Amino acid sequence: MPSTSFDPATEGFQFSNAYIQWTFGPLSSTQLCGGMCYAALDYYNTDFAIPRQKDVPVEKSTLHTYIYNRQWDAHQVTVPRFVDADHRPTHDRGSSIKRGREVDEIHERGSPDSHLSCGTR
Repeated sequence: MPSTSFDPATEGFQFSNAYIQWTFGPLSSTQLCGGMCYAALDYYNTDFAIPRQKDVPVEKSTLHTYIYNRQWDAHQVTVPRFVDADHRPTHDRGSSIKRGREVDEIHERGSPDSHLSCGTR
């Protein structure tokens, strides 16, 4: 299996996605998994040291806002892959196979992909 040098233990965030609070209008919940993946890879790809804090960032703090904004970026990439303009599901086995091949090609080049490189703690 192809791999990269990205190591979540040292290059990932040290706090859990399970408790990162967010609010959007009247909606409020936890978990910004896509944003955390994208943000961790931003740090990795730019050779900046990722913050080592173990506490979840407070909502509206600089780090929280960055992760939250990257969550929206993640949705712009992933939502169109699964829903068409008429809000009908578009995901099928063929697209999964195609995406798997794309991911393999990315990993063979040694570049991490946010959809597979990030896991839960």
